[in-house]
Amino acid sequence: MHKLIVYVDDDSDDIELLKEAFQDVDTHKLRTFHSGSELYPFLEENGKGVCMIVLDINMPVESGMDILRKLRALPDYTRLPIALLSTTTQGSHKTEASFLGASLISKPVQYADIKLLPRQLIDYCEQYQRFE
Repeated sequence: MHKLIVYVDDDSDDIELLKEAFQDVDTHKLRTFHSGSELYPFLEENGKGVCMIVLDINMPVESGMDILRKLRALPDYTRLPIALLSTTTQGSHKTEASFLGASLISKPVQYADIKLLPRQLIDYCEQYQRFE
């Protein structure tokens, strides 16, 4: 059975690039959503199968930070690995992400770096599983 990484981003191009990067991955599957309002119902039904959630930090209706806060308030998601992807590394974002137990990862802009992102996310998942 494949482990599931969930990615939420309002930018369809970014979603497609990460989907493409995951094509060669045989241990984990990527499930994508465009917003928190799409994510929440999925998690209600399938949350136990998720090994990690990745959120774009800058989304118009509900930011990745807003989604992170909501998830951390739910008992099933207090310890699940969550990473925020951002084109900026503002100190306030980094501080709040760390306080909420999430990682802040610079969003890759070069295709070669995007191809490396699945390995980085999988390593993060596996690290978490070792300490669980």
